[in-house]
Amino acid sequence: MGENAEALLASVNSKVTVTAETLGMTVTTDGEGAYSLLRRLTKLQEEYPENEAIQNISVSDFKLALTAAELGEVTLEVAVEMETDELVDLVANAHTQMETFATDAYELVRLQTGSVYDKALGMAKAAVHVEYCLSNLKLLELAYAAPYFMYEASACGFEASADALACAERLYDYKLSETQVAAVLSALKMEDTAANRARLQNVEGKITLNSIEEYADKLFKNTPASEELDEIKVELDKLFDEAEESIDQAIAEAKAKYAPEIEAVIAKAETGLNYLKQVPDWAWKLLPSSISQAIKDFDNVAATVRATLAENDFSEGTFRQLAREMKTKSEEILKQLEGKLSEVDKQAIAEKMAEVEAEYAEEKASLEEKLAEAEREAKERLEEQKNLRLSSSNDSGDLGSNE
Repeated sequence: MGENAEALLASVNSKVTVTAETLGMTVTTDGEGAYSLLRRLTKLQEEYPENEAIQNISVSDFKLALTAAELGEVTLEVAVEMETDELVDLVANAHTQMETFATDAYELVRLQTGSVYDKALGMAKAAVHVEYCLSNLKLLELAYAAPYFMYEASACGFEASADALACAERLYDYKLSETQVAAVLSALKMEDTAANRARLQNVEGKITLNSIEEYADKLFKNTPASEELDEIKVELDKLFDEAEESIDQAIAEAKAKYAPEIEAVIAKAETGLNYLKQVPDWAWKLLPSSISQAIKDFDNVAATVRATLAENDFSEGTFRQLAREMKTKSEEILKQLEGKLSEVDKQAIAEKMAEVEAEYAEEKASLEEKLAEAEREAKERLEEQKNLRLSSSNDSGDLGSNE
């Protein structure tokens, strides 16, 4: 485990030292996360009572698993089955890849615009190898190029799908209704005043499920255990369950919207199978078993994705994970394909790819302009957050005050 990863794990462990005997009791913690973390763990354990990994996971590992899932790297169900070292590396690497200024203003623009461009360009470039082999009657090489296209096109499409779902799944940051806010204040035993509403707001001045969880974490950290605190926890749990039902419904509607686009990704990738019909019988005899197996495996991928779409049981993490798997497979096949191509072939393919990129130059320029603007806004937001933290760092008032 690397030095950075060890530091990350130490940080996580230090923040989630649980002193309660059971998850149902009031807990304290050395850092923030007492309420939100254990609420999620309790719900997951209730959902999977027979899953030993979930029932026995440590709170520190669960925090790592939850972080990996929230970053969109894997699904939570997969993350809780991973070893601690794997989780640490996954989270550490994800954080390393994130821009320091990646606030919502930047991230949402990047996801909404960049993913569309990357998907279109990636699929167009993936087709170059197939088109070159077919037009130059390189039929043996085509038997490698077609499955490469299937996996590379899927990787691009699934990554774009994950980005789209990331936008949809960020509903936790949506502003709560007046009725919901009033109910939260009542549950927290706080008067409905401007000062108390300000305590529940995020840096954008909105009261969201996330901002309420952040407040609850601080409240549970800084308030001694008591019957009143337990009552607050019960009421908050009830409110969160109700709010999450409406959020889950909205996410389900978003999934239904994106399902046809994901189906289109699979359908596009499957066009590679049509190219394989051009491959003569003699060429199949020269192929390594790994290529034939890769072609068969793609049928399983397509069937799995379609079953997932039919059940509406997918998430950003589902397709982020699939994208990585497809990318690994495409790179393996590409390496074998390039071993069959001459230097002249490779040069011709490289030139064609450059032409494809040139065709997308206008879209790229527009994308970069939007990202630059979003980056400026994000940096300004970071500065605002920094100033807010500095101005409130000396505020030592009672978090549960009704003033």
